[in-house]
Amino acid sequence: MLFRMIHPSEEGARVTTFELFFDLVFVFAFTQVTRLMAETHTGFGVLQALIVLALLWWSWVSYGWLANQTRADRGVIRIGIIVVTILMFVIALSIPEAFGDRDGGLDAPIVLVVCYLLVRIIHGWTISQAPVTLYGGNSISRRCYLGHYSQQGNAPHPLPHP
Repeated sequence: MLFRMIHPSEEGARVTTFELFFDLVFVFAFTQVTRLMAETHTGFGVLQALIVLALLWWSWVSYGWLANQTRADRGVIRIGIIVVTILMFVIALSIPEAFGDRDGGLDAPIVLVVCYLLVRIIHGWTISQAPVTLYGGNSISRRCYLGHYSQQGNAPHPLPHP
């Protein structure tokens, strides 16, 4: 099974340069949100930028949690994070045109949404591949990601009884 390629992180493990590069892509995306906010100069523009910031923040925190629970530089997690790094860079490039596409090139709002959905799908998939030991006994995140499988009777891992 694929989850055997996931290595839990050790207590006191240090951040790798691979994880720092991943974070650097998010920093670039956050600066693009600042650019979006600076170009609009309206309350509505600030609200738009805050929506994009919330989406980025949610992704960053989710992958930060995953990297703290597993070895991000090994196995299937590494592959997922490489793909997500590329997708987040594309998202960052599309942020200035997130709410108003300019002429030429791809439609930036659609690119942003498709890439963001792929980022979330990859995160959900990597968590579904993880062994049960990555989750707390009654973890909310575990129930959110795996709960719908148990209702259908095809749970990838047995769920504990509360």
